[in-house]
Amino acid sequence: NLRGVVLGMKHGIAALLRSGGGSVTNWSSIGGLNGAPGTSVYSASKAAVNAATRSGAVEFGGQGVRVNAICPGFVLTEIMGAMGAHRPGINEKAALNRAGLPHEVAEVGAFLASDRASFVTGAIIPVDGGWSAKLA
Repeated sequence: NLRGVVLGMKHGIAALLRSGGGSVTNWSSIGGLNGAPGTSVYSASKAAVNAATRSGAVEFGGQGVRVNAICPGFVLTEIMGAMGAHRPGINEKAALNRAGLPHEVAEVGAFLASDRASFVTGAIIPVDGGWSAKLA
C-alpha cells in the first residue's frame, strides 16, 4: 500500500516539476484514519500514505505541485460488492446509511486533479458517506 504510493510520488512529482507543476492524488482509505480489529497492518500502511501525502504537499507546494489523498469508505465496486455488500450492518456504518458508488469517489478525484482545486493541498479527504465521522 505504501511502496507504490511513494514510488509514484517520487517519479510523478519529478515529472510534474519538469513540466511546471500539477496535482498528485494518492489513494488511501478510511482505514488510515481509524482502527478496526484485525486491520493493524493495513491501517498503518494507509496512515503512512496520509503522512507521505502531507509531507509531499509541504515539500513541493512552493514548486507548484499539489498533493492530496482520497480515503474511500465502503464502495460498491465489483470486488467490494462480492466481499460484503449484503453483510448485515455494513451500510449502517455510514452516516448516509448506504455504500458509495464508484462515480461518487471519482468525482472527488476529478476535482482534486482540476484547476478548481488550485488552493487544495495536503488534504486527506474521506469519501465515505460519513463513516469516519461516526463514533461507533
